[in-house]
Amino acid sequence: MIRRNIRLRKDYLYQKSQELKERSAQDKRIKMQHALDNDKAVPTELRKERDAVAHDLELADKNTMVARSHIDDEYEEAKYRNPKVLITTSRSPSQRLTTFQKELKLIIPNATRVNRGGYVLKDLVKIC
Repeated sequence: MIRRNIRLRKDYLYQKSQELKERSAQDKRIKMQHALDNDKAVPTELRKERDAVAHDLELADKNTMVARSHIDDEYEEAKYRNPKVLITTSRSPSQRLTTFQKELKLIIPNATRVNRGGYVLKDLVKIC
C-alpha cells in the first residue's frame, strides 16, 4: 500500500510538471500569435526561441492551442460519445456471480458482458 501511494504521488507530480511545461508553451504560442496578428515585433522574452515557438505555432490546431489538465483526461470525450463498459468475471465464475454480471449489464448503459474463460488480459483489451 505504501509503495502504491508513493508511485501515485510520483505520477501525480510528474503529470503536474508536464502540465506546467505545456502551459508555459501555450503562453509562448499565444504571445507569438498575438504579435503576428497585430504586426508587432516578437516579444523580447521570445527572441531566443522564436524559431521553435513559430514551428510549434504552425503545428498547433484548436485542440493543441489550449493547455489541458491531466486530471480530466479520462472524461474528455464524454460529451461526444457514451463510454463503453466491459463487464467480465473470474475464470470460473459461480452461478451467483454470473447472475450479478447479467444484472450489472442491465443497470449500466452501453455495457458489454463477456465471460472471462481462458482469456488473458491482452485478449480482453483487444475485445474492448
